[in-house]
Amino acid sequence: LQLSATNLTSLEMPKLKSAGTIDLFGGNMTTFEFPVLETLGAFLFDLKQTSGTLETFSLPALKTLAKLDLGGVTNDMVIDLPLLTEIKDELIISPQSSYYGKYMGITKLDGLSNITKIGKVKIIDCSKLVDFTGLKNALGSLSADTWNVSGNSYNPTYQDMLDGKYTK
Repeated sequence: LQLSATNLTSLEMPKLKSAGTIDLFGGNMTTFEFPVLETLGAFLFDLKQTSGTLETFSLPALKTLAKLDLGGVTNDMVIDLPLLTEIKDELIISPQSSYYGKYMGITKLDGLSNITKIGKVKIIDCSKLVDFTGLKNALGSLSADTWNVSGNSYNPTYQDMLDGKYTK
């Protein structure tokens, strides 16, 4: 499902329970809420193609997700994923290039705290990100080889995370 949100400020799909990939681009999207969506292959949100600032990313029923790419997070948005315990493939929070990093406004990852398994993590060039506490429950599923964190305000190594150094 590819969504061009050129004229939308919010997107709600109250009956959608399953989707392969949701690719959101364009427009001034501030709210993304799919209250009954349980299964999703991938969610892609790209700053390079988006002029909006997503304030709320809410998938309260989501249980299964292969890939989460929040490349368009331009503010300290609310991430609401209370039932999600696994990202099978990859969590990406990174702009298309380091130039866009100055627009990455996310400061913390607390909305990911229920996740216990992640295939790999790539969090790069988020100039305001200082708190990785939300990923501490997934550390057992990761390794130094699957932990790619750099160019942020705080860049904990995998060992830093194991040592409890989640915040700057």
